[in-house]
Amino acid sequence: MVIIMPPIALILNYLLFGAQYFHDTRIFVLSTSLTLSVLVLVYISCGMVAAIFLNRFPKYNQTFKRIGLSLLAYIIIMIASITIIFLVYDYIGFFGYEINWSTYTKVLVVGILSNVLATSLNEGASFFEKWRVMVDEAENLKKENLQSQLEGLKGQVNPHFLFNSLNSLSSLIAEEPEKAEKFLDEMSKVYRYLLRNNEDGLATLDKEMQFIQSYFHMLKTRYGEGLDMEIRIDEQYLNYLVPPLTL
Repeated sequence: MVIIMPPIALILNYLLFGAQYFHDTRIFVLSTSLTLSVLVLVYISCGMVAAIFLNRFPKYNQTFKRIGLSLLAYIIIMIASITIIFLVYDYIGFFGYEINWSTYTKVLVVGILSNVLATSLNEGASFFEKWRVMVDEAENLKKENLQSQLEGLKGQVNPHFLFNSLNSLSSLIAEEPEKAEKFLDEMSKVYRYLLRNNEDGLATLDKEMQFIQSYFHMLKTRYGEGLDMEIRIDEQYLNYLVPPLTL
């Protein structure tokens, strides 16, 4: 409304009064104020019509029908408003104005083009907003799907890992108590990490690597020389965030 209405008011009054419109301050101020008031009412009325048709035809496949009917209603409201302005100015002799039907026709053409422009801008903004919402929803669904997969992974890791760890611990207690104590300490670190990050979406790479070290120690205890691990990570990346248990 702020962008479109002032230029329309200037064009309309110039067509009504000619060059005198810009040379006479009283005509400029009064006619511009009156015309803008009418145009604002027209814009508000068109907004109400738009809301009615949007509720009446909300589906995507009804878009062109809604736009067509809305545009027709806008043009009817515009024609009625312009006609009122011309007839009232002529009736009261507003600054000596006398109606000119040729000018009236030109103003109607300008009004129709303005309606088409305004409708295009509004519908374009509406389509962009709907598209943006759809993109956001798709991104959120993608994130929720990945989170669901991660939670499923966590659910699989915990029971199987616990069962295997307890079996290893049971065999170590009788044969190598010191290793059993160290194994139990690393096992507690692993489960502390699992429990602490069960509800968190992200963990630092440093914490994830501490978990890996404890986890690897337990596996190393079980498999001995059959398992080895080499780590090459630049320290600048240790504060980066990753989903827990991905490594």
